[in-house]
Amino acid sequence: FYLKNCIQKIKMRTIFLKLISLLTLIINTHAESFKECKNAAEGTFVAVESNCLAYIYCLDEESFTDTCPVGTYFDAEQQQCLLDEDGTKCTTFMVQPTPAMEQQQVLTQQALTETTPTATTSTTAGGFPSTSTLSPRPQCKPTMDEYFPYQQRCEYYYRCTRGYLSILRCSLGYGWDFLQEKCMPLKEAQCFKALRAHVFSF
Repeated sequence: FYLKNCIQKIKMRTIFLKLISLLTLIINTHAESFKECKNAAEGTFVAVESNCLAYIYCLDEESFTDTCPVGTYFDAEQQQCLLDEDGTKCTTFMVQPTPAMEQQQVLTQQALTETTPTATTSTTAGGFPSTSTLSPRPQCKPTMDEYFPYQQRCEYYYRCTRGYLSILRCSLGYGWDFLQEKCMPLKEAQCFKALRAHVFSF
């Protein structure tokens, strides 16, 4: 009887220790919490006070922070990255960039300044794009809301809203599918650049 009682106590202690370990693991791996999200509605973007390029997407444990491409700034009212055409919107709140931020900005700047011209596209009856006039970026019509692919990088795309052009970026691991006009996992996305090379190469 004594041996049986000792074995039960050992089993109970083992179970208790496993539960404590599991709780510790859960607490330590809990997603990062952002103070900026405390008063924000779920599923919204909020600005990072100290960096006009940065924003936070607030969604409980899935909240994350990201930065807008160089040459843009995060507009909290419109909840998106907007072009900073005159270079005055994103100068006063910049913090000293980290090496990771600098590397991302260099890569983004290289992508944004590539000399390959973008093409205005329309879809043919067969579902494939046909190129027309070349332009450096889409021209927005004040009466239409439209999306356009960003030719150099699949994860970026343009959005025209009431005549204003914005460049946006899909979440990490996603790319802009220009036929469905939405962000899709990169392996599934029909990127404009990749499809154009496939369709038009002989």
